[in-house]
Amino acid sequence: MGAHVFLSYASADRVLAERISKSLDDVGLTVTRPDALTPGAPVFDVLKKTLAETDLMVVIVPQEGSAGSNNVSFEVGAAEGLNKPVVAVVKNATQVDDLRRFQRVSAADIPGLVAQVQAALKRSGVSD
Repeated sequence: MGAHVFLSYASADRVLAERISKSLDDVGLTVTRPDALTPGAPVFDVLKKTLAETDLMVVIVPQEGSAGSNNVSFEVGAAEGLNKPVVAVVKNATQVDDLRRFQRVSAADIPGLVAQVQAALKRSGVSD
């Protein structure tokens, strides 16, 4: 089993999330998405346990105010609190200013995203 990646995204970005998830899976990474978390369980507890077992987070940066954007912010904050590396997928140039603390890659460059994730895992001492 490969390194474990948590993929955070708003519901409006589900199609892009599916493409990214498949691309990461294709190189042997284990991907967990928020919609795969145990329904009915206490969200904070399940998320905390899942992120503790995660090697890295990939976040698709949502449009401000889009459905699910608050969940994404919560998930990113939890990952940061656990000192997990975060790679941000941006869909337009205006999203870059707020994300200087993260590695960033364009949503149009999924092969580049995969390469960045693999490099970040290696820097963290995790083999993919």
